[in-house]
This record gives sequence, structure tokens and C-alpha cells, in this order.
Amino acid sequence: MPEIDDNVLFKLEDGKVLELHQNLVRLKTREGGLLTVNIRSPTRIMEKIQEFFEGLHSNVLLSMDIGGTGDIKTYFRGVSPVLQQKNEAGLPYSFLSITLQEIKKFVPADDEPHCGCNINL
Repeated sequence: MPEIDDNVLFKLEDGKVLELHQNLVRLKTREGGLLTVNIRSPTRIMEKIQEFFEGLHSNVLLSMDIGGTGDIKTYFRGVSPVLQQKNEAGLPYSFLSITLQEIKKFVPADDEPHCGCNINL
């Protein structure tokens, strides 16, 4: 069994890739296949993150690979403004939230011939 690594990759169709350590990323799943990606990082790293997501329009295809487990295909939905905050020790950090819509394929329902099963892939 392959080992899961410590990085999360965000990949655009043009080949642009953003690689972040998993400690910076938190995922929240919401209804309807929505994913909220919360990123908390030092300001110097946040600048690179902002540059990656800057100018992306809604519905841009974006793949996310968590720890080398394979691509999760999504549509980019939006990004929040960057917040500057301080942790418990008073050290500054930046926070950003990204919304993604998971892409799902559906097997045809009863209107097309199929094997008789109705399965979401």
C-alpha cells in the first residue's frame, strides 16, 4: 500500500500547481458537494497562495490531490479576502477560505437503457 504524503496539491488545467503542507489546510464538506478549503499560513506563504488563486473565475476546473491519493475534480467557486490574525502566542498569520464544487458523474436514470442499477459515480 502506497504511503500518504504530507502535501496537498491544487492543480489547474494549464499545468499551474500550488503545493501546501497538510498542516496549513483544513477541509470542510458541505451539502451539494461543496468543499470549503481553509488555509492558515505565515504571510510569506499566503502571498504565493493568493497569486495562485488570483484572477480565477467561477467554474474554472481545479483538481485537488490530498497526500498523493489521487485527484479530486472540482469547479472553483470563489475565494475570501485574506484576513490577518494572531495566534495564541501573538504571532501573526494569514487566513483564506476557498470554495470548491465537487464534480460528480451520474449514471443515466430510467430514460436511457442501462443495466438496471442507478449508481452515482
